[in-house]
Amino acid sequence: MSQQNGVGHYGLGTQTAEFKVRKDTSMSTGIILAFVGGGVLAVMILLTVGVGLRNVVILELGFGFGLLMFIGGIRSIVKSRQGSKTLVTVFTDGFVYHKRGDDIIMRWDNIDVDDEVLTVKMRRIYSYRILRKDGVEVRIDNTHIDVMSFGAVLKAGFDRGKTDNNQWNVRSRKSFI
Repeated sequence: MSQQNGVGHYGLGTQTAEFKVRKDTSMSTGIILAFVGGGVLAVMILLTVGVGLRNVVILELGFGFGLLMFIGGIRSIVKSRQGSKTLVTVFTDGFVYHKRGDDIIMRWDNIDVDDEVLTVKMRRIYSYRILRKDGVEVRIDNTHIDVMSFGAVLKAGFDRGKTDNNQWNVRSRKSFI
């Protein structure tokens, strides 16, 4: 059930919060990588066609390095542009998870939550598995958004909509990697 231009209340009351996708890469880094990679590719083409360089090892390394930098730069630019998108919109009666053009509506009174904490090398990784009663599942962790802030909002909304059928499960795991 998509809403045009992100407008609409989804029948969940008043909007109270919004969580955007975390930006992991910067646009400027991507642009620099793409230009340098493209430049390396251009130099390799000129050396091959213009000068007639026939050293296979140098050609393979040059083309490989240039291509990797160019693709990495384009990927970085794309990820940076995606970083401005809203992933979760929170309302008084639930939240909407936005993914690839689909809006998944989660009502507070119709979900179970698995609150998971994984400790790896003294670093805690928090994640939430939200399961709607009809089997639709959403997973959110700190690779997506500010999961600590989202967790507080999720817990408050869950407590507000709690019924005898809702469950909040806490799981803690440790990894010694």
